[in-house]
This record gives sequence, C-alpha cells and structure tokens, in this order.
Amino acid sequence: MLIIGERINTSRKLINESVANRDAAYIQEDVRSQIDSGADLINVNAGSRRNSEVEDLFWLIEVIQKSLPQVRLCIDSPNQESMKAVLDQVEHPPMLNSITGERSRFEAMAPIIQFRECDIVALCIDDRGIPKSADQALENAVRLVSDLERLGVKRERIYLDPVVQAVSASQTEVLLRAMSYRTGKMWVSKFSAAIGCAWTYIYPYLTGELNYSITGLGHGMKRRNLFPEGRQIISIPFDIFSSLLQTLRDMLWVLPAYKPDGKEFVRRLLIKLGIAPPP
Repeated sequence: MLIIGERINTSRKLINESVANRDAAYIQEDVRSQIDSGADLINVNAGSRRNSEVEDLFWLIEVIQKSLPQVRLCIDSPNQESMKAVLDQVEHPPMLNSITGERSRFEAMAPIIQFRECDIVALCIDDRGIPKSADQALENAVRLVSDLERLGVKRERIYLDPVVQAVSASQTEVLLRAMSYRTGKMWVSKFSAAIGCAWTYIYPYLTGELNYSITGLGHGMKRRNLFPEGRQIISIPFDIFSSLLQTLRDMLWVLPAYKPDGKEFVRRLLIKLGIAPPP
C-alpha cells in the first residue's frame, strides 16, 4: 500500500496563500511533515488557481524537489494540458491523479500517460457516472485496467479507486453484519469531532479494523459541508477487503425477518426454539 500525502492543495487557505506569496519555506516544511508522518508520495494540486495553475505547479515542484530530492510526486489536476506541461519537471517517476473510464477523459489522458512511465490513479467511473453497484464498479475497473495495459501501462502501476461514497443505513447494516459474520466481533465505531478524517482513514490502516461513522459529527466535515448530515461512512482496510467481499457473496443480504412475511417467520422461529408456545 502507498500512502499519498494530500495537503499541498491550493484549495486549502494556508497553502493557497503560501503559493501566492511564493513562501517556499512553508511548503517545504509541510511536505517534510507529511513525509515524517509516513507519506510515500506527495500530491501536488494547484487546480483552484486556474489562471496560474501551470506556473504554480512548476514552482511547487521546484521548491519541493529542491529541499527533498528523494520525494516522489503525485501530479493532481483536472486539466490534462497542465499535467502534460509539468511532467518533464518531475525527477522521479510520478503518479498521475487521475484518469477515469469516461471516454472523453480517457482519450485526452492517453497521450499524457504514454509521454513517460508513471503510476496512474484510475477512478472506476464511466460515462454512466459514479457506479451504483459493486458489479458496476468491478466492470469499470476491469475495463480500465485492460485499456491502460493496451497503452503500455504495467498493471502494478495502476491504482484503482472504487470511488468511496456515503452509504444508506440499510447498506451499512449489510456491511457491518458481513464484518461480524467474518470476524465474530461486535461493531465498534471510533470517531472524534476533531481530526475525524484520521479515524476514518488512518485508524483502519493502522489497526486492520473496519470503522464507521455518521456525517455531521466531525468539525471539518460540517464546516466544509462535505456530505449531507446523517449519512454513514464505512472505511474498510484493504487486507480484509477480499474476504469481506466473499462473505457478502455467501450471506443473505435481506434477512427473512425483514421480508413482508417476516413477522410470521419470527413467530415460527420462536416456536421452534421453544421460546413461544405453539398455536
């Protein structure tokens, strides 16, 4: 697993001010802090500064590589031409963030990907939009890998993003039940109002434990209006993902008690267990 530090983004106020003022020391210190905290790559994004994005990316890449020449960079931009303009400036093989299965975006990114060897973040989105099911996400992933390999990208350089979404209560119940079936453990939610994102992303990585929370409880999420309140966010460690998927394939998603005749099913079950008297 690669950890990508994503703090160098001009959508963040202090980073934007540092880029505008060409405060190299602030940027270098922030990058050093991310590396010291375990980041393998540093994501660089100046997309919010549309009128000067390429110039700002050139400057960011230069000041980061000057003080930390060993750092690998992830170039992040919604503008393919901006990516292409700065690729020669990156010393180590970069990561490109990102490509999707949408035909127009894929075709626009293809010559950039072939320009030099690089890692690719591939979002499992196609022209239908964000996948509405696991099967659709898998279908998009298979197509993306196949299309990228045809461009000469090695499979080990492709990093698929299944596109994490907030889920409904019924979907949460199925996933948490699958976790219990697989591990025999109770559901546990770890969260705090401050640094809630660390509990969402870092805690599962460090502990190997699934975690879940409810949107609207974290200060940062609430301040930025990232999600509607009351949605569930589940974060699943990568190393249990395959076994959890197998559990989901094997188990009943809708329990008999939840079906229209669920009340009668429960009555018969209680009689069978000797908890309720027979009719």
